[in-house]
Amino acid sequence: MKRAIGVIAALLILVACGHSYGDTLYVEQVLEPEQEIQTNGNIKEYTPQAEEEYQPYEEYQPVEPQKIPTRAVTLREWGNFAWEFEYFADIRPPLVLTDYTPLGYLAIEQLHFINDHLYSRKPFSYREKEAAAWLIEEFLAMGHPWENIIVQEFHVYGDPNATGGAGSAWWNLTNLARWQSDFELRYTTRLSQNIIVTIPGQTSQKIIVGAHYDSWPTPGAADNASGTALLLESAQRMLAADNYYTIVYIFFGAEEVGLLGSRHFVGRLTDEEESNIVLMINADSLIDGPYMIYGTAYNDNALPGANDITRRIDAIAYELSLDIIGHPPASFLGSDQLPFLMRGHTIVTFMGLYRTELPGVTGFFRLDEAEFTRAVSHSQNDCVHVIEYRWPGKIETSMSTFSIFLDALLAVRW
Repeated sequence: MKRAIGVIAALLILVACGHSYGDTLYVEQVLEPEQEIQTNGNIKEYTPQAEEEYQPYEEYQPVEPQKIPTRAVTLREWGNFAWEFEYFADIRPPLVLTDYTPLGYLAIEQLHFINDHLYSRKPFSYREKEAAAWLIEEFLAMGHPWENIIVQEFHVYGDPNATGGAGSAWWNLTNLARWQSDFELRYTTRLSQNIIVTIPGQTSQKIIVGAHYDSWPTPGAADNASGTALLLESAQRMLAADNYYTIVYIFFGAEEVGLLGSRHFVGRLTDEEESNIVLMINADSLIDGPYMIYGTAYNDNALPGANDITRRIDAIAYELSLDIIGHPPASFLGSDQLPFLMRGHTIVTFMGLYRTELPGVTGFFRLDEAEFTRAVSHSQNDCVHVIEYRWPGKIETSMSTFSIFLDALLAVRW
C-alpha cells in the first residue's frame, strides 16, 4: 500500500510538471552572422551529451506528461514586438521585500513561477522571447530605471544547415527530437537576446553576475530557472544597497546550444570594458542534485589558477560555514562563465550536482572516489515538484545558501 501511494504521488508530480512546454528599450545593433565576433579560440566546440544520461531514480519512472494549456502567444504579437515602452508601461508591484525577508525566499517564489508558467524556454523561440520580456517586467517592477536595461540581440551562429560544431545550433533545434516543443522558433529572424540590467556603483569597475534563462523543452527548474531566480532576487536586493562596484546582471539567451549568449556578450566587449571587469559570477543548475558546489579560478594555461580573489572567495565560503564544496576544476565546466574565463577573467560559478559511486557512470568531474553529475536536467524530471519530492527541503536549502554566498561576494571590495 505504501509503495502504491508513493507511485501515485510521483505520477501526480509528473503530471504537474508536464507542459506543452526613449519609447523603445535600448536594443544593441544586431550583428549579421558573417560579422559575428568570436571569442578566444581556446573555447571548445559545443558537444551535446549523449541522450542516454544517467537518471538516479528508484521511486518512479518518467511518464509522458499531460498537456497543460498556457496563454496563447501569436506570431503576430511576438513577431512585431520590438521592446517598445508601451508594452511595459503597466508596471506591476514587485515581490514584497523587507529587512526581515530571508535570503533565498524571493528566489524560491520566482523559481516556482518560471517552472509553472514559463516552461520550455527553447533557444531562438518565441517562448524564450516571452521569458525575456517577463524579465524586463520584473526589473521595472523592482524599480530599475528603464535606461539601465538593455536588450542585446544576436543571430544564431554559423551555417544554419551545418550538422556539426558550433555552427550546428539551428540544425539541432530544427531536427533533433529532444528540441521539439509546442513553442515555435523565430524562423524569420533567428534571433535570441541577452537581457542586461545595470546597478551603478561608486566606481566604474564592474562585477558581472550571469545566468542563462533558456532551457530544454522541459520546465527547466534546475537548468536554469534556479540561476535566473537567484539573480532576480539579488537584483531586487542590491538596488537599494550602497554598492562600491557597478553590478551588471546578465540573463543570457541560447546557452543550451553552445553558450551563444555569453560568447556574443564577451565578443562585443571593448578593451576598456574588459579592463573594468573585476569578477564574473555565474549561476547554473543550482538544484540539479543535493550537493552544492562552486568553482573559482582564472585560466592558467587551461588549468584552474588561484589568485587573491579566488583565495578570498574560498575564505568567505569557509567563514560563512556554508555546506558547499569548493572545487576549482568545476570552473571549466560548460556554462556561461567559460567565455569570461578564457578571456583571462577571474570567475566563480555555482551549481548543484548529484554524487554517485555506481560503476560505469561518468560525470562532470570525479572527487573523493565519486562522480558528480546531473540528476534531473535535460529531462522532464527537471521540475520543482519532482525535485522537492526527490529531496524534500533541498530547494529551500540550496537557494538560501547560494543567495547568502552571492550576497556576501557582492559586498566585498576586492
